[in-house]
Amino acid sequence: MSDVWKIHLGELDEKMGVEVLEESPDRVVARMPVNGNRQSFGLLHGGAMVALAEAVGSWAAVIHASTMGKVAVGVD
Repeated sequence: MSDVWKIHLGELDEKMGVEVLEESPDRVVARMPVNGNRQSFGLLHGGAMVALAEAVGSWAAVIHASTMGKVAVGVD
């Protein structure tokens, strides 16, 4: 088994206040505060939620692939 890839927050993740709670080849858990990520009506911005979901999905794919000596990358 190769080294397992570790999560490093990107600039957007840091600006949104993302915190990684768990990371393993089987599971990635993260959270993000609503404060600072609200839209004009005071609710959590849908784009912020999508950015969090994309990050967690990408991290999970990369971590899982790293256990097999492979990489995962997005194309769109």
